[in-house]
Amino acid sequence: MPVTVPSKRGMTTEQPDHRHERLRAAKKRLTTAESQLQLLRGRLQQAQEEQARVEQACRAKGVDPADLDRVITKLEHEYDSSMTDLEGQIKGAEERLAPYAEETP
Repeated sequence: MPVTVPSKRGMTTEQPDHRHERLRAAKKRLTTAESQLQLLRGRLQQAQEEQARVEQACRAKGVDPADLDRVITKLEHEYDSSMTDLEGQIKGAEERLAPYAEETP
């Protein structure tokens, strides 16, 4: 026996088996959504555990994880400064060696 149900366009008539098919499809979608939720919860838990390990490693090195951006910026500056000094020393060594490296005719 046909059943009248509400739809976006007003009332429509559906056959009883169509209702069962809609219910099965909805259950399948729900099951899929629940599986995805479980997967995402697992990923979240792994990410939180990894974050805790990284924060612990930072603290073990005397770095406050909340201050990590400042520490990285400081280390980058120190690296750039050290590289500039090294490049200057290499250039100086090259200049001092240049007279000895010239070929004599």
